[in-house]
Amino acid sequence: MGDFNAKINPNQTGFEYVMGPYGSAENISDKGERLISLAHPTAFQLETHILSTNKYTKNMAITKRWRSSLLDVRTHRGADISSDHYLVSGKCTLRLNRQTKRATRPRPFNVEKLKDGNTAAEFQLKLTNSIEDLADILTFDEVWANFKDTTIGCAEGLINGLE
Repeated sequence: MGDFNAKINPNQTGFEYVMGPYGSAENISDKGERLISLAHPTAFQLETHILSTNKYTKNMAITKRWRSSLLDVRTHRGADISSDHYLVSGKCTLRLNRQTKRATRPRPFNVEKLKDGNTAAEFQLKLTNSIEDLADILTFDEVWANFKDTTIGCAEGLINGLE
């Protein structure tokens, strides 16, 4: 979130979750108190960059989810404007998860309908006629795939799925 010009004392009881063991000032400044009071209820955590003087700390507020992805926090001194603010940037890695596709299960057939003699005879006749058409297939894999497709096709018309 940027340069807050906040001095934070590392001994802040009750706010260890927010700031961790980092801090550089003997006493906390008013801006430091406001930064901690902003970060605490919103579940932000402070990542710091201590300058060479060890007096000023540049703080970056980041959520807990992204804290483990943050690699580096730096200040960039470059723009010559009459201000004591510097650009604070952070480098983080993105971890992209691959979304898996869920296989859709076919609805189970209502095999209770096969207990009826007329439905069972009709299913058997339809299946027998369909299988006779598959006599000239040579490989086992082709026979199995065609048998499965034929059986499911015959069952879809006569014994619909469970409701």
